[in-house]
Amino acid sequence: MSTRAPNEAELDALMARLAEGDRAAFAPLFQALHPRAVRVARLRVDPHKAMDVAQTAMLKVFSRASEFEPGRPVLPWFYAVVANEVRAVTRGAMVRAQVPL
Repeated sequence: MSTRAPNEAELDALMARLAEGDRAAFAPLFQALHPRAVRVARLRVDPHKAMDVAQTAMLKVFSRASEFEPGRPVLPWFYAVVANEVRAVTRGAMVRAQVPL
């Protein structure tokens, strides 16, 4: 039996609950957003690092949930968190490539 993915309004409501301290909202939010984070990461970083990027982005979604403004759409905020993590990993790789061995 498969369950349907939450629509955007449901994601917004889950994120609003999480922002207000309802930690029970994280599991369904994680299940809905983690695959999106993986897809974005796979487009931008080495495939071997994509899962780590997605996982770190999801940890940041949880740890920064209080910064989310309930009533706003979650997807732009979420994708900004993922993009920031992708940039951090990309920047780190560029710095390591410039360091002479």
